[in-house]
Amino acid sequence: MGPAEGVPATADEVADRQLKSAQETFPDWEIRPLFGGYVAVPKGTPVITSVDVDGMVMKIYKREAGR
Repeated sequence: MGPAEGVPATADEVADRQLKSAQETFPDWEIRPLFGGYVAVPKGTPVITSVDVDGMVMKIYKREAGR
C-alpha cells in the first residue's frame, strides 16, 4: 500500500521503489542493499563480505574448502 493521497513518500519508500525498478530492469544482476550502499553483481556470483580482512580470509577459506 502506498502513501495516502497528498502525503509524500518517505526516503525509504523511494529507495525501495528505485531498488525494485533497478532489479526489474536488470534481471540478470543481483542488486542489493549493502552496508549503507548497494552492490550489483551478475546473478550467481558469490559475494563475500566482512567487517575486517581476517573475517574475509576465513570466509574464503571455508568457501574454497567446500568445493
